[in-house]
Amino acid sequence: MFDFRSLTVPVVGAPMAGGPSTPELVAAVGAAGGFGFLATGYATAAKVGREIAELRQRTDALCVQGPEAGGHRGTFHIADTPSETPLDQLLEQVRAVTELPLIASGGIATADRAGALLALGADAVQVGTLLLRTPEAGTKPAHKAALADPRFSETVLTRAFSGRPARALRNSFVDEFSAAAPAAYPYVNTLTTALRKAAAADPDTLNLWAGTGYRHAGTEPAAVVIARLGARIAERRCTPSHSGLTKTSHRTAGE
Repeated sequence: MFDFRSLTVPVVGAPMAGGPSTPELVAAVGAAGGFGFLATGYATAAKVGREIAELRQRTDALCVQGPEAGGHRGTFHIADTPSETPLDQLLEQVRAVTELPLIASGGIATADRAGALLALGADAVQVGTLLLRTPEAGTKPAHKAALADPRFSETVLTRAFSGRPARALRNSFVDEFSAAAPAAYPYVNTLTTALRKAAAADPDTLNLWAGTGYRHAGTEPAAVVIARLGARIAERRCTPSHSGLTKTSHRTAGE
């Protein structure tokens, strides 16, 4: 089993379905010392097979997703309303019942936030939205631009695009259709696919998936983003004011 504690940089690149995740992005995150994660949602079996062949990597771990995460939320049933339990609390609850490596996910965009989660027992943190504007990501240009556009000032949870709850930048499509959207994945997703393709350059119609830390997403290469976050996490661990947190992190991870 792969040990996340062996990562040079304790950061996981989130699997982002629908285009943003590419083999190149996964490889870039891994080469920078983090852990690349390939998305398979919406992809055909043939496409998944090709990409897996490029990135043959297996591991056993649990990803703990908090309510701040961008894109689709994990639920047991399509009709379920996602839990709003804070990520910190979820992480502690899961750590209490398993020794498997844990990946903390959801709205993570700064070293302070990452360090706090590592101190709570996470073996690594996962970032997705932070990578959406990198040149390696397959994010649509209109989506990339919207992440930095002051006109889009908040994220919301919506079923409007797919029938499953997902966090996205609030736009006109979200405002118009969220209230009426049924819990009917994949039917809603199939219904809106053609609309989204036809409006690929219109940020008010696109599904602008984004976590709450979206304003931290930059345009540097993924290697730079991951290396900088990793360096700041390491610096934070060496700071005296955080020494107690560091000890807690080592003890939880190693015992």
